[in-house]
Amino acid sequence: MLTSPDAAAPANVLQLISSLTVGGAERLLVDFLTSAASVPAAAQAAAVINDEIHSEFAQAVTDTGFPTYLMRRPRGRRHLPYVRQLFGIIRRHRIRIVHAHNDAAKFWAFACKLRFPYLKIVYTVHGNGDFDRFQPLHLPFHRALVDRTIAISQSVLDECLAAGIQNAVLIHNGIPVGRFATASSLRRPSAVLRLVNVARIDHHIKGQDILIRAVRRCLDAGIDVTCRLIGNASAERPDSLPFLVALVRELHLADRIVVLRDRTDIPGLLQEADVFILPSRREGFGLVVLEAMAAGLPVIVANVDGPAELVQGGETGLRFEPGSDADLFDKIRSLALDQGKSRRIAGNGRRFVEDFDISRMRDRYFSLYEEVLHGRPARRG
Repeated sequence: MLTSPDAAAPANVLQLISSLTVGGAERLLVDFLTSAASVPAAAQAAAVINDEIHSEFAQAVTDTGFPTYLMRRPRGRRHLPYVRQLFGIIRRHRIRIVHAHNDAAKFWAFACKLRFPYLKIVYTVHGNGDFDRFQPLHLPFHRALVDRTIAISQSVLDECLAAGIQNAVLIHNGIPVGRFATASSLRRPSAVLRLVNVARIDHHIKGQDILIRAVRRCLDAGIDVTCRLIGNASAERPDSLPFLVALVRELHLADRIVVLRDRTDIPGLLQEADVFILPSRREGFGLVVLEAMAAGLPVIVANVDGPAELVQGGETGLRFEPGSDADLFDKIRSLALDQGKSRRIAGNGRRFVEDFDISRMRDRYFSLYEEVLHGRPARRG
């Protein structure tokens, strides 16, 4: 299904993703294309392979004016008709680069490169541990067929290099800073400390159970708090949401913790909070940390991977010992008892996040595409 009016427009780069649901990689792609649309002659096209599509995100991509294809392949359906459709998109728009944004899309990009050997493939690694999940033949195919691998943080870059991916480059994710900055001026004070977390509902990785237990500690210590857990259930971990609901019930927190699903109005939800918390057990980057900083919130993150690169302890945020609800509680308490400290951290975070505006990431992408097309070596850093 073509949702752009110009079916013959040339495009150097095809942005390829397997789904367009509410998630970090999907939101990043939407924001990138929206920003790219403001650049004259930015030759882009987009294709979403599967029928897992959030209508608001689809509309945002369509509104960019770039040729956009919602292929709507049902899960389990044979690949061949859709591979042929993808081949047709590449021919129609004279695509030179396929930028794949997740593993599934990368394998479709491999098929495209085997059919059109001149194609270049760019792939973004959106999280830590990606290469641990690779099958034995995956890494050799990746090394042979992917022309540039984008690592979203230094920790992800280190993993790429350790896996022998020598063409990896570091490009930090970005956010539309201005969209979130208005939340700071609209925030109203509250007698209750309002905590918020935005993450996929998968406590095995995202650590929502740690935050729930820390909320119980806060209440036991006389700190009046509420907490919103914002995110969709993980298809890979369907057990997580029932587990978290049961934990909330077990700790008698039903009137203190609420789960909000299928929400895209993140700036407004951050506006209604006082402290942002990311308790992940592992995290490649932490896009939501930047969003919370831009929204004027002090942030508390687990001292892991990407978030540890963004949060300079005590300056742009606080870090707690991974997995420790006791240490998380201690950091929450420190902000609850010292409003001056909370305001200082929030102010530092707002200044820090200016360097991560989506326009900077967009321009780095554009430069990388030029390097790939003209055969120049990858640049790290």
